[in-house]
Amino acid sequence: MNNEERHLARKYAIAFMHCFHDQLHEKDYNALERFDQFLAASPALSSYFKLSLLENVIDNVLKKITKEFTISHMQELLRVLKDAQRLFLLPAIIHYLVIFYRKYHAIMIMDVQSSHELSAQQRKQINAFFTEKTKHNLVCTYTINQHLIAGIRAQSDIVLWEFSIDKILREAEQSLNI
Repeated sequence: MNNEERHLARKYAIAFMHCFHDQLHEKDYNALERFDQFLAASPALSSYFKLSLLENVIDNVLKKITKEFTISHMQELLRVLKDAQRLFLLPAIIHYLVIFYRKYHAIMIMDVQSSHELSAQQRKQINAFFTEKTKHNLVCTYTINQHLIAGIRAQSDIVLWEFSIDKILREAEQSLNI
């Protein structure tokens, strides 16, 4: 997809959010995320959408999509894209819709790595700490990273925060190399 097509997909997503953002709920967001992941794993689907010869196949795919991914007002978007022969933009539009929904609802996806398994109470404290610092609703994924030795590392699209032995050792090494 070239820059012009990405820009056009972004405009469709902005228009959709402008019309329907107040009617989208958490279940719609969850379905959008699943749909985004599905489309990212199925790049050939965009190619099918470019082929107007497969109209019946495309109609069947669109029916399955609306059945599998129940998203408020998705049928309107699909109809507009089909009529304009721009269904090939759908993966990018869905991706932008996920991004814009997160922005509208102050949702931040954060990967939290720790040197060991964290208890539910520790996860709750970490979530509360970063929620207060970022002023966002957090969706955290927790993984174990033994290279940290002790401590945690939290990263999102806009935040990187680390307090670990590994970081202290890296900083010490850098200061010795100066």
